[in-house]
Amino acid sequence: MTTQKKASCTKQSPRPKTCHFCDCHKLCHLFHVNPIDTLNFIKVQTNICHIKKGQSLYKTQDKITAIFIIRTGSFKLVNQNDYIVDFCLQGDALGFDAIESSAHTLTAIALEDSAICAFDYYSLIQALPQKPIVILDFLQLISKKLNLAINSLDTTQEAYVKLASFIYKLANHQKRCGYSNKSFMLPMKYLEIANHLNLSIETISRAFKSLTNNTILSTKHKEITILDFERLKSIATT
Repeated sequence: MTTQKKASCTKQSPRPKTCHFCDCHKLCHLFHVNPIDTLNFIKVQTNICHIKKGQSLYKTQDKITAIFIIRTGSFKLVNQNDYIVDFCLQGDALGFDAIESSAHTLTAIALEDSAICAFDYYSLIQALPQKPIVILDFLQLISKKLNLAINSLDTTQEAYVKLASFIYKLANHQKRCGYSNKSFMLPMKYLEIANHLNLSIETISRAFKSLTNNTILSTKHKEITILDFERLKSIATT
């Protein structure tokens, strides 16, 4: 991996619209976090960090320092074999891969200029006993990430089904964030989608062509327009 510059962090930032659909909004609420003021809550510190496109938020073997939540932008999670394990989008939490061994097993690379909330991991763990209900919320968040990973493990699906499922997932995320789920821009390249779905770029191109020829969606560069959402859902959920 190419050496990346360190992300810049500040202590103050305006409250983003991300807060109401963020993976950690319950934690913030229970700890009385105020994202506008200096972010200190029950000895748990958090910073706002800005990461440029192509910059690493953390790398494989880095020691765990924080749990991160994406305020704006997106990231790809890459293992040591350059396989893209997952994409993380606005409102998503990341950094859980380091909890088991206290060191990251993945590298998080910004797909675009991004901003994240960084919750100090060790002060968060120390503060959890002060709010027992937060422990359940934290465990549910970890469980959510595990279930998402399990649901993406099916390698027996045909290429166009894999792609339909991927687009359907992105569309649902768009809706969750309050954006249009019918028309949106892909933050990642086709080659990165192919890598993530364990397909060749030629196969991904044919899968896109199949979905467009069947008037399920249309594409213009990285812009996706879903023409028949119900058919897309039917393919993605079979």
